[in-house]
Amino acid sequence: MLDTGFDAFAEHPVTLWPEGLREQVDETIDALYEPVNNEHCALQVQPGAGARRPQPTGARTR
Repeated sequence: MLDTGFDAFAEHPVTLWPEGLREQVDETIDALYEPVNNEHCALQVQPGAGARRPQPTGARTR
């Protein structure tokens, strides 16, 4: 959808799903979808998930 859904509004054409790479793009998306979404869901069900964000190294706390 992002590859064609906004064509009417685009000033410069962008191809996010090029014909010659579609199989590789689809395989990569399929390989990433399950682990990324499962990790996100696992974090959501853990008690206290999202209650605190880890601070970057060297960050000051108030």
